[in-house]
Parts: sequence; structure tokens; C-alpha cells
Amino acid sequence: MRCTAFMALLLLAPTLASPAAAQPSPSPAAAKPSSAMSDEADALFQQAKRALTSGNTHEAYRLYRSAWELKQTHDIAGNLAQVELLLDKKRDAAEHIAFALAHFPPSVQSERRDGLKSVLDGLRKDLGALRIRASVADAKIEIDGAPIGMAPLVDDVFVEPGAHVVEAKLAGYGPAQARVDAPKGSSQEVVLTLVKTSETPRGEPGGARTPVIITGQRLEVPASSWARSSPGCRTQRRMKQRRRGTPS
Repeated sequence: MRCTAFMALLLLAPTLASPAAAQPSPSPAAAKPSSAMSDEADALFQQAKRALTSGNTHEAYRLYRSAWELKQTHDIAGNLAQVELLLDKKRDAAEHIAFALAHFPPSVQSERRDGLKSVLDGLRKDLGALRIRASVADAKIEIDGAPIGMAPLVDDVFVEPGAHVVEAKLAGYGPAQARVDAPKGSSQEVVLTLVKTSETPRGEPGGARTPVIITGQRLEVPASSWARSSPGCRTQRRMKQRRRGTPS
């Protein structure tokens, strides 16, 4: 499997040779990198190519991964997936192959697309695939406590076979959580419904309200009015007025 996948990815080598030469469609989930970040990503990409050529697979992975964190493009994703397959990181490779396929420019030949699709189909047999839908846009999606993106998620999310906890969080809403079991080769939809939390009532004008019991009925009187009308306050005002010589 790894050898077949690797050879299929090599078919894409001319297309994935240099991020500077390619003009990929931007990822809707990724912020556009600055010019400095883009240049740094291109430099890391070239370093990764040299490391892989020299047989230093782990160093190539580190460099490709650093380039990917700075700039998400189809060419970086494809080359990163190639190294991930060599390191038997199937879940990560599937994620980056899916990204590359979704963001290929029209100039990529169909046989190269078909080659990567074949690789991805093979990886799906060893993984679980989740189509995660959150009821509110911009909710933060997590799997087993690790953030994976913001709703809406367009692509499938690949997970290792087994049990997982999927959660959506957004300020002003209670978190939505689902526990799923993802056997090998499975594909399932996970719907997360967030419920808006009730707002804390704001205080009434005049400050806090003090309960007063009159003839068995409970009344709410602003504390400021209660303080102004209390006998102690009225006595203090009369004493001050007498000292100033003003009538009470």
C-alpha cells in the first residue's frame, strides 16, 4: 500500500515541484499569508525537497510541516502527504491529499488527479471518515480535545479507527458533543446542534431592588429609593438643614 501510494504521488512531482510557480486556489478555512510568510514557506519547501532527496525523511517532514503551517496550498499539501506516507502517517496523509485534490488548479492533468484519488481511496479503507455539521457557523470544532477547524467544514475529517469525541463550541452557546465509533472504512455524518444560552438579565435603572412586604404582598423597590425614603436618612437631612438655617 505504501509503495503504491508513493509511486502514485510521484506522478505529481512536476506539478508539486515548487509552490512559488503554482497559483492554487486559496483555502476557505485558511487566512491569506503575508508576503514574508509566503516567502518563508517557499524557502522551507525547497529545503524539504533537498532533505528528502538526500534520504532524510524525518527532516523533510519537519520542513514540509513548517511550510504548511505558514501557507496552505495544494503543492505543499501534496508533498507533505508524500512524506507522511513514507512515515506511515496515514490519517495525516489522507487529510493533505484531500486538500490537494480540492485545491488543484485547472492546469493539473486528469491522470494525476486520478492517481491521487486512487491513493486516497486506498487510505479510506484503513481510516474512519466524519462529515461534521454544526448548527451555527464559526463554531470551533474539536476531536478528542484537539481543534480541527471552524464550522462549516467542507471536507471529510479523517480519524484513526476507534471511539472519538466530537465537540462544537461557540461563545453564547452551550457546547454540543457527540461520541462516535469509527471503524475502518466507515463514513458517517456527525450533527452538532448548539443551543443558545439565556442572557443574564440586566439590572433595572435605579440600582438593585430591595424586597418589601406590605399587607402580605411582595413589592420590589429600588434600593436607592428605599435609602432616600428611610427615616434615618430623613432625620439626617433635617439636621443638616437646621444647621444651614434652611426650613425642613
